[in-house]
Amino acid sequence: MKKHINICLFVILLFAFDNARANPIKKAFLALDQKNYGLAFSQFQKLKKRNPSLAYFGLTQIYQSPALYNLDSCLKYALKAENTLNLVSSKQFLDWKKYGFDSTSIVQKKFLLSTNYFVLLQNDTSIVNYNNFITQQPWAKELSTAIDVRDSLVFNAVLKLSNLDALQSYMNTYPESKMYNKTLAVFNELQYNQSTSDGLMDSYISFIEMAPNNPFKGQAEDHLYALLTQNNMIKELDDFVHKYPENRNYLQAWKRLYQLFMKDYSSMRLEQFRAEYSDYPFLKQLQDDIALFNENLYPFKEKDLYGFINNKGEVIIPASYSEVSDFSEGLAVVSDGLKMGLIDKKNSIIIPFVYDEISNFLKGRAIVTQNNWNGIIDRTGVFIFPPEFNDIGYFKNDLYYTEKEGAISIYDLNFHQMSCPIMEQITPLVSGKFKVLIDGKVSFLNDDLTLSLPLEFDDILPFSDSVYCYQLEGKFGLLQMQNKWKTPNVYDEIYPLSEGIAMVRIKDKFGYINTEGKLILPCNFNSFENCARVSQHQKNQIIVHLMDKFLIIDPSGKTLLNLPYEMIGEPGEWIPVLKNYKWGFVNWKGKEMTGFDFDLVEKLDNNYFIVERAGQVGLVRIQNNNFVFNIPLAYLSIAKLDSELLLVKNIDGFGLTNYFGEILVPNQYLQIQKYGDGVLKLFTPTELVYYFTRNSFILKHK
Repeated sequence: MKKHINICLFVILLFAFDNARANPIKKAFLALDQKNYGLAFSQFQKLKKRNPSLAYFGLTQIYQSPALYNLDSCLKYALKAENTLNLVSSKQFLDWKKYGFDSTSIVQKKFLLSTNYFVLLQNDTSIVNYNNFITQQPWAKELSTAIDVRDSLVFNAVLKLSNLDALQSYMNTYPESKMYNKTLAVFNELQYNQSTSDGLMDSYISFIEMAPNNPFKGQAEDHLYALLTQNNMIKELDDFVHKYPENRNYLQAWKRLYQLFMKDYSSMRLEQFRAEYSDYPFLKQLQDDIALFNENLYPFKEKDLYGFINNKGEVIIPASYSEVSDFSEGLAVVSDGLKMGLIDKKNSIIIPFVYDEISNFLKGRAIVTQNNWNGIIDRTGVFIFPPEFNDIGYFKNDLYYTEKEGAISIYDLNFHQMSCPIMEQITPLVSGKFKVLIDGKVSFLNDDLTLSLPLEFDDILPFSDSVYCYQLEGKFGLLQMQNKWKTPNVYDEIYPLSEGIAMVRIKDKFGYINTEGKLILPCNFNSFENCARVSQHQKNQIIVHLMDKFLIIDPSGKTLLNLPYEMIGEPGEWIPVLKNYKWGFVNWKGKEMTGFDFDLVEKLDNNYFIVERAGQVGLVRIQNNNFVFNIPLAYLSIAKLDSELLLVKNIDGFGLTNYFGEILVPNQYLQIQKYGDGVLKLFTPTELVYYFTRNSFILKHK
């Protein structure tokens, strides 16, 4: 009985003890609920020894309250609560759940507090504070963002220093940073700029050796290449390719060397290059160039595009260009529809498509137009004459004239300005002379670039080998420099010499002078249609119009024959004359040699005349006083193409005949043009073919 009483007392005491122990927990959370933070704090402090995790949990809530909010204390106690969770029994977890205590809530509180920390950091640019956050709160959801911000802050600070060591230190310290690649890019650029800031050749060489992996190495190689080959000379390029084979411009330098070497384009020059440069890395292409040198390529047309064929009609370069020129010095100008470039006979692009116009190459030079400015390039595409001129043209003797802002100068092939007057205008003449305008006056430019005449004339034209026709105040006279004579400027026009005599005009009257300008027939003769051609002196006879009559006179003015006709045409072996509104022929003695049944007569050559009747055109020949139709009245037009060929047109198109009327090319072409020596281009709506006059061969692509 006594034993039972003792047991009951023990249970009662144990219950009382537990209840007493539980009361501080209940009392602490009750004080917390009542916002009695002082009592709650003292109660939780007492619980730290027996129930540390719960006590720290309660302290966290105290410092999270608005009245006592302290983020550092919140986080400190939240971490302690988490670190002592292992001391909490399962029964305690169940008992304390009513206070909101469990492992999940503690961990969530930790994450929430870190988020609050990060929110505060966002208004802070302190690298130290970001570092503290990163090192002290590695669990934070914002950790990666914090690292990125920290790295960016450090990067910007280092960037302001513009210091290679600082950049290198950053990369060593933060190798995993998202800013690493950007930092490396800045480092590489700064290293390049600092190493080569003086722009000297040795600096570029040192940089390439010091930083072989720097991406600016290529740029340094480009600058080194430009410096070493700035004069675009063969020797410079020769030295470069043999001294810097690792440079990325090595192959380009070889190509430039080859193109410069070939400025004097010839088969002998090709063979010379092969002999001198056996290490040329494009020997196969060189061999092709040698093989293609003597092969003529001809443009052909296919579906509005152009390519090139050989003399067998085989396509060598497919039709892929909107425009093409002939090959000159091994290169052809081609257009991609927008811009022009140059290709070789292998269809390799030698000059890219960047120009608006390109002339054919002449002695290794081509005139180009770019954005309305003109310059001259060599075979490598390097500008020899900068693109800054309004006009450029070939002068003579390997010289070019340039015009810029109204001033014309002369340069040699290498853009060295020649000593000569600054001109306002330069005009090539058929005679081969160049007429120049200086200060409003005209002279001729000699081969040595001196002026052949004083600057005192308004205009000058060649009259004979040593005599000039000059204009002053609207009137013309003759000038001979060697013998220093000059005729008065009294004529309104002086016509070309014909067998030692020239027509002159004063107002509407014509006369004649000799080679020395002496007036041999006064200006008494009347003007008439085409008189400038009809009244030329020939065979010691002149056809003139005087007192409403056509006459044949001699150079003394003596009348040889009266021509009682309405009009006279340009004479040849016979004289075309108009009678009753129809044309026929008389000989130089006035005998009518044909009937008068032509609507039109036109001299072609001395013995050949084009005649027209009822809209049909033919060709007649005068030989041994006989009148022969070489070409019947069967065409719409006949025109002289050269001394052997005639261009004839009917309703089907253009064709070719010779002077004897033999049909060489049928009338089926839209256009026929001279192409080269003994070659004609024939155009149809869809293709371009060639006619070789020597063997009557027609070439078209297969």
